[in-house]
Amino acid sequence: MADLFWKMNTQDASADKAVGEKHGPVISIPADMKPGEPSKIRVNVGGGKHPNTNDHHIQWVELRVNDLYVGRVEFSPVIMQPEVEFTLICPHREAVISAVARCNLHGLWTSKTVCTCS
Repeated sequence: MADLFWKMNTQDASADKAVGEKHGPVISIPADMKPGEPSKIRVNVGGGKHPNTNDHHIQWVELRVNDLYVGRVEFSPVIMQPEVEFTLICPHREAVISAVARCNLHGLWTSKTVCTCS
């Protein structure tokens, strides 16, 4: 597992399926997202499966749209869950929304989805 820290990991490429499922950021976008209007984008690390102790926790989640940095939220272990909501204004009809999460034990994890605004 030490080599997890030296690369960007994805849930699909994880050698250990259970580790990948706990660490992959899950991005939820509204079905009715429209260009130029604010929409709520949710990111939940591992779909609620990740541990949240002082010894093992998600430190932060970062969001990007078409590789443009949008923002980062940092979490305190135990008292905060690794879930966050960003309010975005989709600038295009189609955008790639990606999230990166950092686990203090297992490094960086990323996922992405394509958002089609109509």
